[in-house]
Amino acid sequence: QRHQNATLSPPGGESGTDPSPADLLRDADSMLQRKEYAEAERAYRRLLARDPQSALVNQGLGIALDAQDKSDEAFIYLNRAIKVNPRLADAQYILARMYYQAGMIGEVAKHAKVATEVSPKKAEYWFGLGLAWRDAQSQYAEAENAFSHALALEPGNAVYALNLADSIARSHRSEEAEAAYRHALALAPDNLDAVYGLGAFLQNSPPTPARQQEAETLLKKIPNGAPGFFAAQRELGRLAFKRGRFQQAVDYLLVAVGGAAADATTWYELGRAYERAGNHSRAQQATAASQRLREYNLDLTHTEELAHLHLRDPALRLKLARLYAKGGQNAKAINQYQVCQSLDPKNATPRQEMNALIARLTAAGQMPSMNTFNGLVTAAIPLR
Repeated sequence: QRHQNATLSPPGGESGTDPSPADLLRDADSMLQRKEYAEAERAYRRLLARDPQSALVNQGLGIALDAQDKSDEAFIYLNRAIKVNPRLADAQYILARMYYQAGMIGEVAKHAKVATEVSPKKAEYWFGLGLAWRDAQSQYAEAENAFSHALALEPGNAVYALNLADSIARSHRSEEAEAAYRHALALAPDNLDAVYGLGAFLQNSPPTPARQQEAETLLKKIPNGAPGFFAAQRELGRLAFKRGRFQQAVDYLLVAVGGAAADATTWYELGRAYERAGNHSRAQQATAASQRLREYNLDLTHTEELAHLHLRDPALRLKLARLYAKGGQNAKAINQYQVCQSLDPKNATPRQEMNALIARLTAAGQMPSMNTFNGLVTAAIPLR
C-alpha cells in the first residue's frame, strides 16, 4: 500500500547524507497522492534504477503512467509489480480495469477479486468485481453481493445502486428490483442511466396503463445523442408494439437499429413491427438481417471455442481475425492476424488483410493501442 500523509524529505536528508530509498519512496508516493503525476513518474523512475524488482516502485510508476494515459508503459510496470507481489490491490484493480476496457472480461474477476481481498473497504474494487461476475461469469448472485458491498460502502453512489437494481431484476424479484431502481433514480434524478434503468424496467414489467405511461415519460427524457438514446428508442418501440401502435413501433425501432446494428433481437422486433404494420417486404428484410446477425454470433462463438482448443491452427486464427474485424472488434482482429502470421509466416494473406485494416483505422483515427492489448493477452495466458 502507498504510504499516507507523507512529507517531502529535505534535499540530502537531515544529516547531509543521501536520502534513503524509503524516504524517496515516501516522497514519490506523496506526489502521487497530490496528483503530481509527471513528478511522481520521474521519482519512481529514479527509484527503479536503484531497485528494478521493487513491487511498490513498479506499482507506483504504473499508477502514475496510467493517470497520464500512458497505458502501454503502465501495463508493463503494473504487471511486473503483481508478479513480485500479487497482493498489491491498486495494481490488481487497474489491471482489472484495463482488461475490462479491452473487452477481455474473463480476466477481470481474477484481478478484481484479489483487490477486494486485500482492500475490502474500497467500494470501487467491489464494483469492479461485480461487473466481472455479471459480464464474464454470468454469476448474478455473486454480482449482486459485490454491488451490495460497494453500495454499503458508498450509500450515495447512484451507479452502484443502479447496477444492484439490475442484478436484482435478473433474479426476477420484481418488487425489490423496482424499489432499487427508484432508489437509484432518487439518488441522482438527472442521471440518464438511472432514468433509462427505471423506464426500461417498467416497460418490461406486467403492463398497466399507469406503468406504461411512466415508462414512456422516463424513456422520452433520454435526448438524441446521449448515451443510452438508442436503447431508449428500442424500449419505446417495444412499448408502442404492446399498445398496438405498430407504425410507431417501426419508427422507434428503425432509430434503434441505426445505433445498434449488431443487435439481432432489435432487428427481429423491427421485422415483427413491420409485419403487423402491413409492410411484408420490409418485415422479411429485417428478419433476414436478424438471422444473419444470429448466425454471425454463433459462428464467432464456435470459432473462439475451436481456436481455444487448437491454439496452433493458423486457419482458425485467420477466420477468427476476419470475424472480429467484421464485428468491429479491431484490437482482437489485429491480434489474431499477428498470431496467424507467427504460426504461418509464409502466408501473405493475413499480413495483407491486417495492413489494410490498420490503414483504414489509422485514417479514421480509430487505431487501438496494440502494445497494451497484446500485453494483456500475453499476461492472461497461464504458464504451463
